[in-house]
Amino acid sequence: MTTNDGQKDLAAGGNLNTQLPRELQGQIGKKLREHYSELIHEPVPDRFVELLQKLKNKEANKEGGERDR
Repeated sequence: MTTNDGQKDLAAGGNLNTQLPRELQGQIGKKLREHYSELIHEPVPDRFVELLQKLKNKEANKEGGERDR
């Protein structure tokens, strides 16, 4: 897909020829680091812990079954 000026659509894997100013890039980077810094300190939701435990148990059972062969 192309835009009116013939450039590829960014959503389709095109490339934007203009670059953001370094100051704006820095501000965006700072905000992203702040956001993700807070996010990584949040506890893992119980449903994910349960899913991980089920997966671990399933893998352990599978390995145990292969040893018996």
